[in-house]
Amino acid sequence: MIGYIFGKIKSIYDPNILLVTNGVGYEIYCGTPEKKYQLDEECELWIHTYVREDQLKLFGFTTYGGKNLFLILNAISGVGPKTAYAIVELFTPTQLIEVVARNDIQALQAVPGIGRRTAERLMLELDSKLKKFRVAPGITPERGLVSGMWADLRDGLTSLGFHEIKINRVIQMLRREKTDWTMEKLMEHALRKINK
Repeated sequence: MIGYIFGKIKSIYDPNILLVTNGVGYEIYCGTPEKKYQLDEECELWIHTYVREDQLKLFGFTTYGGKNLFLILNAISGVGPKTAYAIVELFTPTQLIEVVARNDIQALQAVPGIGRRTAERLMLELDSKLKKFRVAPGITPERGLVSGMWADLRDGLTSLGFHEIKINRVIQMLRREKTDWTMEKLMEHALRKINK
């Protein structure tokens, strides 16, 4: 089973990209890739291999947390992989945890294909299921997700127009450096490093 791919984007055709690594091209579902990727750029994706009798599909995620959130959502009865992916695209894991904590039904209804009844059922299911969430291997929400600082950094860099791949790389670099950031210092260091 494929779990991770690093390669170069050969083609973008919504909702997929063709990611080439070692001479092999992988067609990967990425929701709205034209908003996230550019041709010929290097890209790393966490992969979920979706297997059914009549189909084999690769779903790609820019973060391990996004992949795990997708798996939690897709395991809920009545939530298919495309709906689960749409939720992951709309909310960061931190944002979804906050939506569930606030019992914000309307926020979930912003996802295409989710009506009020489905949103209410999702809210009940997610309340218990998100306790098992992992933002990275071995890291639970209590060890850094709930504070929302990394999600705030991501949102800030996105609003400044930086590409998602660059944002993911700089966040990974900063996470390795130290753990006692203030939001101001975090943003300052991110802006310094993002174009290097």
